[in-house]
Amino acid sequence: MDPKNVLCKAEAALNSYTTARASPIPELLAPPIKKDVSWIPPDNYRYKLNADAAIDVFNGITGLGAIIRNFQG
Repeated sequence: MDPKNVLCKAEAALNSYTTARASPIPELLAPPIKKDVSWIPPDNYRYKLNADAAIDVFNGITGLGAIIRNFQG
């Protein structure tokens, strides 16, 4: 491979990366929306699965939580 060609491709990749990092996506910077939510139990002798997830795009971290409850809570 021609060294000048490699250098041009590396420069283009660096410029693309720098531009992408300088232009954050507004939706990702918005504060989370908080809702007043109340848990509703399932019917008698049934179970309910509640799950939630979060993604931190900038740090590459994800989290998942889940809980299974019966009609008694």
